[in-house]
Amino acid sequence: MAFFRDLLEAEVRRSSPSCSPALLTQLLVKSDDLIKSTAPWASDVFDDNGDCYYRTSTKNVLHDDEDEADASATATSAAAYWEAHRAELTRVSELVAAEWDSSLVVPDMIAKARSDFGKPFFMEISQLDCWAIWLHRMPIQSIRVLIRTEAESNDPEIDQLSFTELRDRLLALDPLDKDHVIRINKAEAEYWKKSEGYRIGWSDEILGFDCGGQQWVSETCFPAGTLAKPNMKDLDYIEELLQLIEKEDIPAPAPIEQRWTACSTSPMSPASSSQEDDIFSWVGIIMYLPTSDARQRKEITEDFFNYRSVTQASLWDGYSAYEHWAKIEVPKDKDELAELQARLRKRFPVDAYNKARRELDPNKVLSNAKLEKLFPVTESIQHAK
Repeated sequence: MAFFRDLLEAEVRRSSPSCSPALLTQLLVKSDDLIKSTAPWASDVFDDNGDCYYRTSTKNVLHDDEDEADASATATSAAAYWEAHRAELTRVSELVAAEWDSSLVVPDMIAKARSDFGKPFFMEISQLDCWAIWLHRMPIQSIRVLIRTEAESNDPEIDQLSFTELRDRLLALDPLDKDHVIRINKAEAEYWKKSEGYRIGWSDEILGFDCGGQQWVSETCFPAGTLAKPNMKDLDYIEELLQLIEKEDIPAPAPIEQRWTACSTSPMSPASSSQEDDIFSWVGIIMYLPTSDARQRKEITEDFFNYRSVTQASLWDGYSAYEHWAKIEVPKDKDELAELQARLRKRFPVDAYNKARRELDPNKVLSNAKLEKLFPVTESIQHAK
């Protein structure tokens, strides 16, 4: 009955911010008892995780395994419960209306309910009933509950914010507190779980996504065997990374992003290989900059580069991992820069690249400060021209 508890808790925190934790716990327990006593059918509708098996409408509904009298009794019990909680459900409807275009979504919900759950036959289902069924599937609700709890806020703007905006608000409260970040990560995991599904459309409609506000990111690429015979290094890398985060007490926000690509014929690609069957995995770590406070941004930046540094020291050489070119940060320290230049030379044909740069772009029209730092043109290359 987690769905009902979350709804009640959010409502209590919104309307009675001074409510003590002990009193709130009592209210939640009473809510469970109320549901079980006045609407026993609810245990057949929602499991303990709030997942919906099926829902009996307050209107004319017949199940294929019960007679008309049983159906009438069930509908009466359902109607009594929803009438008793009309205020909460009205607010639910307002939340959902703000989240979705109800004129389009409600018919889709009904069709999906029929195809997903099959067992009930939805005849005249009201808009409010429809929202009640699908609120538990509304992914953003869990993180709204969390921000009202953590921030102790009744700000009505919370109901209008997107998921990434809510995440930024939460992180800004204490971005480097590991336990706080863990709670946010759990809420985000629930959000993505409830956002699962399939979409069909043009690539420019599907591939774009809201990745959040300002952030530091480091993404590495490393070989993962062949398509015919993966070496499972992709999973080993992630397992070691998670162990490292635990060991170092890193306040690592979600997500840790992992993707896979085929090899590239470009000699300068981190996924470069002459073997067509080779595959590569890419893993990205992240820290967000959810605040404009200069001191806090500096602390987050320092923590991110510590995060990146420990992953580099522990993982990169062992997995032959190299950073995405757009994610490389040029070191300010001369010795660190020299080490980076030497490491890049081990993986990439730097001299051939510089020779091509000198021949094809002598005026450095296509160059920039980062390229000049990472790939300084040696005297031998200059004379070779």
